Amino acid sequence: IFPVEIAINYLEWDGKEYQCVFVRNIADRKDAQEQLLRIRKAVESSSDAISITDVTGKSIYHNPAFVERFGYGVEELNAAGGVLSLYAELTVAQAIFQTLVKGQSWVGEVLMRNQQGAQLHNFLRADAIRDDQNKIVGQVRIYTDIMARKQVEEALRYRLEMEELVANISTDFLKVGAKGRSSLPGEMDYQFN
Repeated sequence: IFPVEIAINYLEWDGKEYQCVFVRNIADRKDAQEQLLRIRKAVESSSDAISITDVTGKSIYHNPAFVERFGYGVEELNAAGGVLSLYAELTVAQAIFQTLVKGQSWVGEVLMRNQQGAQLHNFLRADAIRDDQNKIVGQVRIYTDIMARKQVEEALRYRLEMEELVANISTDFLKVGAKGRSSLPGEMDYQFN
């Protein structure tokens, strides 16, 4: 058993009526449709924001995570200036775009803005999309939210700075004691002139 497509046509020829029945095996088409559906559902289910643009950078698709993260649907973002308008630094956006236009991949951290203007840290993976003739026909960008990691890094950096400050103060305090003076705070008043 396999899926088929049936087409029935009415035909009148030489004063007689005929019905032509065409039966076509569509198993390959069904398999291709199912594969495309799986790919679409995977992209739509991704927790990473995904955008697809044409070769000029005009948005043609955003997955739900993109809309949630940046606040833009396809038409809204195109009206606001396109995907490049999301980047906090225009020079970075242009460098990424030029890399993709050359058919190369771009990977790295970028600072972007959502529709409300809030800055968002992202890990970006961007690639050119090629057709069967290897011609570049678009671009795909995958944005991973790294805000939590950035906050942890900043907290760690602050803690290390505070520990270094305390260590320097302690070292200075001990140096005073090493010069033959008392290192007790109450006695220091009597040792310094």
